Amino acid sequence: MTQNATFIMTALGGAYGLHGWQWMFLIEGLPCIPIGIIAFWYLDAKPSDARWLSEREVALLNRDVGERHQGAHEAFGNALRDPRIYALAIGYMCLISGIYTVSFWLPTILAGMGVKDALEIGLYSTIPYIAAAASMLFFARLSDRKQERRRHSALLAFAGAVTLVIVTAPTHNFIVSLWSA
Repeated sequence: MTQNATFIMTALGGAYGLHGWQWMFLIEGLPCIPIGIIAFWYLDAKPSDARWLSEREVALLNRDVGERHQGAHEAFGNALRDPRIYALAIGYMCLISGIYTVSFWLPTILAGMGVKDALEIGLYSTIPYIAAAASMLFFARLSDRKQERRRHSALLAFAGAVTLVIVTAPTHNFIVSLWSA
């Protein structure tokens, strides 16, 4: 995706008075319009409208949705009083903040390191994602083999936090910043 976006921004930048990023949003966003229209007309609004469900499945879904709706307010109130919810929310916020930092700011960090060409920034920006995909496969298999999830998740989140500090620290070392992302 990054390479496509980079190509669009560099190849079409300035065409018809639009900046490259404007072209990128138009081209990458256009398929959403017909998909949204198709989904609106194709997807069923409720289980009883779904012709592909059996009567038994419709009844089960209606019962399940009804039970959930009746107890939703009570469950929500209980969740707000549970401190574990806030601990999980803070942990999730930290994980997501790291992901968004890399997603939004890695091109800016690379530009600050001296990489000026948009295509190069796009190519360099793919390296952390390729490494992340390989790491996810490796550590998921390791976690499955050991039948342990909590330590694997915690240690990897901690490693992510450390590398995020390294990548955002003003080291001005291109290799360190890129490989820690």
